[in-house]
Amino acid sequence: MSLAQKVKLVLDDGREIETTYDGRDLRAWEAANKKSALVESMSLSMLTWLGHHAAVRRGELNGDLSTYPAFDKVCLSVEGMRDEEPPDPTPAKPRSKASRKTAGADSSAPSP
Repeated sequence: MSLAQKVKLVLDDGREIETTYDGRDLRAWEAANKKSALVESMSLSMLTWLGHHAAVRRGELNGDLSTYPAFDKVCLSVEGMRDEEPPDPTPAKPRSKASRKTAGADSSAPSP
C-alpha cells in the first residue's frame, strides 16, 4: 500500500501545481492535528493541507504562499490525480493474415 498521492492545486491567479504528498506529509498532518490520518475520512480541507505541505516541502511553493492560511485564501480547488497506468506486460496477440477473396457472386474481386 502506497501512502503517496498525486494532487493538482489550482490557484486564483491561474497557476496549477501538480505535486505528490507522501508519508512525511501525512505524519506532519498527524502532528498538527493530534490524530491518525489513517482513521480519518479524507476531507477537502485535509487534502488541501496535504497538497500545500507537499508543495512547500518539495520547493514548488514558497514566499507568501509558504504558510497554509495565505495559501488557503487563494486555492480554488484541489483534486487527486491518477498515476499513469503502467504498460500492459502481456504481448499483443499476432494478427491473423487476411485471405485473398476469390471471384464469386458476392465478391469484390474482379470477375475473370
